Amino acid sequence: MKRLSLLGLLLAFLVCSVIVAQAEGIDLAFKYTKGQVNKYQLSTNTKLMIAGLEGMAGSDDMLNVKMSMNITEKVLEVYEDGSAKIEAIYSNFAMTAPGVSPSDMADMPKSHSMIMTVGKNGQVLQLQGADDNPGFMGMGVPGMEFGNVMNQMGVMGVILPDQPVQVGGTWKKTVQFGNSSDNLRIISTLLGDAVQVGNKTACKIKQDYIGTLGPEAIATASGASGMSAEMVAKMIKEVDLKGWAVVYFDSVNGHVIKSNSNIVATVQVEMPTMTGMDDGSTVSSAMPMTMKLDMTINLARIQ
Repeated sequence: MKRLSLLGLLLAFLVCSVIVAQAEGIDLAFKYTKGQVNKYQLSTNTKLMIAGLEGMAGSDDMLNVKMSMNITEKVLEVYEDGSAKIEAIYSNFAMTAPGVSPSDMADMPKSHSMIMTVGKNGQVLQLQGADDNPGFMGMGVPGMEFGNVMNQMGVMGVILPDQPVQVGGTWKKTVQFGNSSDNLRIISTLLGDAVQVGNKTACKIKQDYIGTLGPEAIATASGASGMSAEMVAKMIKEVDLKGWAVVYFDSVNGHVIKSNSNIVATVQVEMPTMTGMDDGSTVSSAMPMTMKLDMTINLARIQ
């Protein structure tokens, strides 16, 4: 009888523990240790559509870019608040695009690195080396370095909540660009906490992005400064960003297992033009143009 009572108490304790854990929610956070190395493979497929060219012969192939690279994260320092100083190394670049030959790829840098400070929620707090970025993520939009925008969406493409969250719970993040009032809004939902990904168990997170950036925010997001920032602001008048991401996160070990995302940017551009007059003079003007960039991004952890 005593054994049954003890067994009953044990079962009751376990049930209560599960209920309490569910009520408290799941703590989602990146976990860093000094010297830790994470390796990922990133691939993108980008289509750039220009209003007026849709359906024209060869236009689809002309504006389709596929790219892949490896990303190696090395944790240099870990701070008391859980944030970390990380070196991100981008290497093994490959690209297929009309007009890009093997010799062009041979001229590209073999690797590029950036030093960033990242919060335990994945937000990039500080970035060094972005000014030297050779423009791998620009994808043909003049002056627009979408890699910088993607960094603001969180390291490895996710921003985690600051507090524990239950399945079905949501959290929101607003990203500002410089002194501009324009922002990118990120709405996240925890869809599941025990999703099988290969031989691993993951939390499944859905993120939705929406925002409209004006000239000042665009210059900040592009990473441009000085004269370059002025040129970007003159050419690109507005960018509407919409997108989503599905991220599988290992909450035990504190890293992303894989993610799939899609970002659509509608870009209002004014291209400078020069018109020759009969008297030999030239008149400068701007030709308005609408570009639509549709980027699919796949990320997978390989170590």
